[in-house]
Amino acid sequence: MKLFKYGITLERLKETDIELVRQWRNSDPVRLNMAYREIISPEQQLQWFRSVDNLENNYLLIYYKGEKIGLLNDKNVDWEARTSESGLFLGRTEFYSTFVPYLVSV
Repeated sequence: MKLFKYGITLERLKETDIELVRQWRNSDPVRLNMAYREIISPEQQLQWFRSVDNLENNYLLIYYKGEKIGLLNDKNVDWEARTSESGLFLGRTEFYSTFVPYLVSV
């Protein structure tokens, strides 16, 4: 699945990209803003990915100008109640003070 708007592409996370996401997630700018702040091992990352790669969880890699810059999620989807939890983080700190996070949220 790919979504395109405002020069941003969102693409469903694939197993081939989980190491990049793990590196971002373990970086201090991201990790220190999370509830779970421990360093994540490659094995933990794979186990996590396999547990969320389903219809109740949507993890989307964020591309800006063709570059991978972060991760957007819509997780714990309850299709009947029409509820879910969402969040995002940017692995590329140079985009923190730009309009890109706002556009991804929209």
